[in-house]
Amino acid sequence: MINKHNALREFGKFRLDIDKKLLWLGAEPLALPLKAVDLLCVLVERHGQVVSKDEIWNEVWNDAFVEETNLTHNIYLLRRAFKDYGETDLIKTVPRRGYRFTGEVHEIPSSEIVLERHALTRTTIELLACAETSTTTAELPSLGTVTPTALLIAVERSPPAGLHTFNPRLESRYSS
Repeated sequence: MINKHNALREFGKFRLDIDKKLLWLGAEPLALPLKAVDLLCVLVERHGQVVSKDEIWNEVWNDAFVEETNLTHNIYLLRRAFKDYGETDLIKTVPRRGYRFTGEVHEIPSSEIVLERHALTRTTIELLACAETSTTTAELPSLGTVTPTALLIAVERSPPAGLHTFNPRLESRYSS
């Protein structure tokens, strides 16, 4: 029996977050219209059962006036997305009754959820040659390995142009 407290479901290669209305393939969310994901949520929560068109209309479109082709189009989008990733026949049409989700659905226990956050940073240091000064980088003391937050470089645009560095280990400033 599926617990209503956990809104993550897994079937085949896919994971469905019912609360956030997201369908994942591995670590990537699939780009599907919100109504298609709403429709999938209704079918997955009642997997194995026939869900009538009236029930789908009431839960997904909630008394909005839309044509019946919206339902069939969203079913088509879901089936095509599943087929593109090698999962076929997850949604069956039950003639004159509705639709049934036939995939094997598993609740993902909270203990199996792994949250990851990745950050990408890039630090660019540009040294400008200045014809007015005779100081070279060889004349500057070695700064060693410095983290991007510990190194401050500013290029002055007003004469005389130069390069200023700050090394917190030496606690002094050098100017070229």
